[in-house]
Amino acid sequence: PVSIPRLLDSALRLTAVALDGGDATPDLRQAELQLWTSDGQELDMANCQRFTLSRLSASAAPLERLKALLNCEEPRAVQLAAVGHPLLVFGTLEGALQAPEKPKAKANPRPNRPKSEEEFFERVEEYLRHHGRSTLRLLGNRVPLPKGSFTLKKLLLQRRDKFILDVYGSVEINHSRRWRWRSQGVVTKRRK
Repeated sequence: PVSIPRLLDSALRLTAVALDGGDATPDLRQAELQLWTSDGQELDMANCQRFTLSRLSASAAPLERLKALLNCEEPRAVQLAAVGHPLLVFGTLEGALQAPEKPKAKANPRPNRPKSEEEFFERVEEYLRHHGRSTLRLLGNRVPLPKGSFTLKKLLLQRRDKFILDVYGSVEINHSRRWRWRSQGVVTKRRK
């Protein structure tokens, strides 16, 4: 008999069972896969309940499909037993096998603020080289602004020779190092 492990939030899914190719004669090769349960913490053979999951014989197919899901949280003692002949049981252990460890606090979750605008532009350029085109929102979360009352978009528009902002709010590096569009005044000459 094999004891079912006791694990929180997990289950043992049995998928197939087969006769183990031992040295027994073919006419004696009959077996049962049984589930033994007892109400106590330890399995008491005199008072245990037996439930047959599968019956196999040498004349049947070598592998028999099995659909069983055994809860591993049972407070009772539960064992799988091969009766009559050794068996091979196939299955998987599913669920949260261990309690998830809490992630350790990061040493420095946010990088410190840049001292100047130039240092900020260097960090933005480094981030864009490493991650490629990025949205303003993501860039604002990843690269902190320098001290002062700046907005990210205004800062990036100051350096149009380094960065390109498109209409969708994405930022990328300006590889041509020149601004493509000339700014036009809001009021133009009146037509006659």
